[in-house]
Amino acid sequence: MMERRPLAASRTPTEQGTDMNITRTTAAAGAAAGLLAASACSGGERQNEVAAQADASVAEGAAESCADVGENYPDLEGQSLTVGSSPGLNYYNLVDESDPSEVIGLEPDLIGAVAECLGFDYTYQKTDFNGLIPALQSDRIDLITSGMYATEERAQEVSFVTYMKASQSAVVQAGNPEGIESLEDICGATVAQVVGTVEVEVAAEQSEKCEAAGEPPIETLDFTTNNQLVSALTDQRADIFLTDTGVAAYLADEFDGLEVGFDLVSDFRFGIGVGKENTELRDAISESLTALHEDGQVAAIAAEWGFPEDGVIEPENVG
Repeated sequence: MMERRPLAASRTPTEQGTDMNITRTTAAAGAAAGLLAASACSGGERQNEVAAQADASVAEGAAESCADVGENYPDLEGQSLTVGSSPGLNYYNLVDESDPSEVIGLEPDLIGAVAECLGFDYTYQKTDFNGLIPALQSDRIDLITSGMYATEERAQEVSFVTYMKASQSAVVQAGNPEGIESLEDICGATVAQVVGTVEVEVAAEQSEKCEAAGEPPIETLDFTTNNQLVSALTDQRADIFLTDTGVAAYLADEFDGLEVGFDLVSDFRFGIGVGKENTELRDAISESLTALHEDGQVAAIAAEWGFPEDGVIEPENVG
């Protein structure tokens, strides 16, 4: 969370369900690499203790921020909505291990908070990522929460309420023995990477900058799966790998010997999808998220799941 997507196609780790063998094309990745490398990055001080499930009081506390919003949308109170999601190995949306019928994560917590604001009930419907927009258009679901980018192409078919910019995170060895706290610190380091992904371009561009500054270039180890990245780091064959923030937080929690380091925030935006004709629901979600954002609740929920607070943005309607 995860829109770690192939930039030319439209798939991300979230979009690829539970498959850890994530591959993404690098068409248009050069531009994305420059964008990410130039973006703000935070230091390695973030705690890596992401809860397996956010506290249930998150939604209840957040509702206090938007208690009056529901008065503007009385028709939504008591409605039962269906939320479509394609959960994966990430902290955007994932299957609850204690109850596989449930979906948990960043976006389910946001929907829970919005539901408290507006007074509607909801259930999750697990759907293949490619089937989410058709399901919304055919009224089989009412909302989409699946780490989905609000792209111009998708906005022609679906309305979005955006809430956060996408970001990458560095995964380093526990304790960060090499002291890697930014891209500038990886000159001379060994970077594990999945071939065909955006991260390959990011590392290559940074390596050129290292050499131009008289620093040693980056050494790379090429793999085909995220599992191999994890092994390279835990076996101390590599110093770092970059991946989507939602994936990074999940992997660091699941595997001993790893922790999340710095973040790179991009300009790609995540959004909650709503049917084009359902303007009332779109506006209600937008107004609720805006109230939650202004009160700091969206940033708090994002931080709960390991996402950088500087990636949280003021909600905006797209499409």
